[in-house]
Amino acid sequence: MKNRTAFFSGLALFLCFCILSGSGRIIHALEPIHLLLGMLVAEVAAFVIPTLVIKLGAGRDDPVRFRTFPKVSTSAVLGFTVFSAVAVSIGVLLINYLFLQVNANHPATLSSFVFQSVSGVPAFLLLLVFIVIPPVFEEFFLRGALFSAHEKMAGTGMCIAFSGLCFAMLHGSLSNFLGPLLAGCLYAYLTYAFDCVWLAVLAHLINNAFYLGVSWLSTTYSAFGIWKYIPGVSVVMLLFFGYLSFCCLESLLVHDKVPKFRRTENRGASLLSIVINPGFTVFLFAFIAKAILGLI
Repeated sequence: MKNRTAFFSGLALFLCFCILSGSGRIIHALEPIHLLLGMLVAEVAAFVIPTLVIKLGAGRDDPVRFRTFPKVSTSAVLGFTVFSAVAVSIGVLLINYLFLQVNANHPATLSSFVFQSVSGVPAFLLLLVFIVIPPVFEEFFLRGALFSAHEKMAGTGMCIAFSGLCFAMLHGSLSNFLGPLLAGCLYAYLTYAFDCVWLAVLAHLINNAFYLGVSWLSTTYSAFGIWKYIPGVSVVMLLFFGYLSFCCLESLLVHDKVPKFRRTENRGASLLSIVINPGFTVFLFAFIAKAILGLI
């Protein structure tokens, strides 16, 4: 059963990577109708198809748990979700900013790490395509189906780290890897700790809204040199929201509302069962190839 689960989870990752890599063709094909329609179709195809692969591959005897109903529902849970999501979003922004300062000659710009504006598009469509739709489909695949599949083979800590790694490999690049890795680990932890994928969706939604806001600010006030003030303000906000998130987490831990990590007897064998399979191996080599081509 482990080999079957590992194979289909690896295959799903490879399919997701391939569709995301070819999403530009999907968007270009549908652009004469509407640009956002093409983006929406590409997003749905990239994550719905792999989710179905894992669900159908698991079979009826060992179904995938999507965690749609939370075990714990308190104000502290919502507070930790919101505050930690904002803190991680700010932290990722600072990481990207520092990367560009250290690599001044790198061809990437800070605008490549935030959303690009789409002119002439109604606001509600922009919010739907950039903020609402992606978190739902991405989290149900990565933290719903994929995380559930990996939990059957390995311990919790390893699954959380691996979930963040997969998220970074699907969304990031060598120049933007650490940020998605941290965000992916947070979304996986929220899913496990409170047994609800919707909290990961909420945190992901907050991240997308944050970056859309940053994109709007940078576009609107770039002439005023707004980026000179963003690092300092971001550090203060990171400390503030980080403090609030730890206060909420402390309250949950004191009242024993957060489950302990589940461990496996042989971590090495558990990791190999996830990584050493044809699907994930092809996915890994595809990411490496894409990264190398990006450097050329």
